[in-house]
Amino acid sequence: MKIKYQFLRNSLLIGMVVLLQISAKSQNSKIDFKPINFSTALENAKKLNRYIFIDVATEWCGPCKKLDSEVFTNDSVATYFNSAFVNIKIDAEKGEGIEIKKNYKVSWYPTLLIINSDGNLVHRTSGFKTPDALINFGKDSYIPEKTFTYLDSFYKANYIDPKYVFKHLELRKYTLSNKDILENYFSSQSEQDKFNQVSWNIIRDYTDFYRNEFFQFLVKNEKQFAQLYSQDSVRVKIYDVVMSNFMDFDKKDHLKYRQEIAKLNFPSREYILYHMDMFLYQNENGNRLVKLALEKGDKYNDSEFHYTSYAGSIINHSNDKNALLKAEKWLKYAQVKWENEFMSRDWFNYTKVLYKLNKLSQAKTAALKTIETNKAEGLDLKKRFEPNDYKLLIKMANLKR
Repeated sequence: MKIKYQFLRNSLLIGMVVLLQISAKSQNSKIDFKPINFSTALENAKKLNRYIFIDVATEWCGPCKKLDSEVFTNDSVATYFNSAFVNIKIDAEKGEGIEIKKNYKVSWYPTLLIINSDGNLVHRTSGFKTPDALINFGKDSYIPEKTFTYLDSFYKANYIDPKYVFKHLELRKYTLSNKDILENYFSSQSEQDKFNQVSWNIIRDYTDFYRNEFFQFLVKNEKQFAQLYSQDSVRVKIYDVVMSNFMDFDKKDHLKYRQEIAKLNFPSREYILYHMDMFLYQNENGNRLVKLALEKGDKYNDSEFHYTSYAGSIINHSNDKNALLKAEKWLKYAQVKWENEFMSRDWFNYTKVLYKLNKLSQAKTAALKTIETNKAEGLDLKKRFEPNDYKLLIKMANLKR
């Protein structure tokens, strides 16, 4: 029995050591990105008869860092990519990365490229990927009919078929410009067909640049599209494109862009101009912002963001009672209509406006709700708010009723 016990104990110890070794290996596994330049990577790929996997990233890209720490360190990912590719990392804003970014038309980060030993693109994708999705992406690069290059060419040859147009647009999404796809499709459509469901879906889901001729077609014919597909959905699309482009422009171009919009004649023009002006005035002219909000806010605010953001701006720029009462009203409305979207920042603005209106008992309740919501969001209260705002929040939360 003693011998048997000793044997079992030794077996268990050996098993534990093996498991620990496997575990340590797994924890230390990561894609082996070689510290070599692109030309050396091409040479190595040719010698090994492999493709090159390139992670194109930047120092400031959050999803790039998440991919690096959570996915490239996954044991299955590391095992597959280290056995199937020559792996290199490229900073798109430094050294030869600038040229690689240009040559392979990289616009989003991270962009993941698979290149053959001649330097030709085989496969590509962009954005954060789960371990399984990344492995499948790598495996697809060795199946010709699943590669980006093959599919891109195939869809180009079938540009009139809506089924393939959508697949082509989805393939290019967040990785390459879709301008040529849209041009080919719309040039093949009659004037009447440009208003059909397929055309509307393409404009709605895949046009995001204001000066794009297909988006301009939507603006010019907003009334007809609204009759076919609802005023709300059409106006939301116009708003999203105009405002996202507006925010992306340099500050010096804002006024010029606003003037360009003002010259157009379309049903949502005044609605769009109101929101452009509110954006312009937020940091430059508090008095004009408050005046505009009081004049047109009830007419043109139609989202949680509008009500809460503009109420916050009024609270920060004004002590006028009528203006503060308007901000209180908007925040109350947003609480009820978008309860699940009302965040700790919104609760704090509600605390602040109630404090300014001397509704201290309600301000205490709002302050406690701010702290509760902030905790649920997993945020550090002190870091979340400016020092003076933090002091006011704690003061209201500790207020004796």
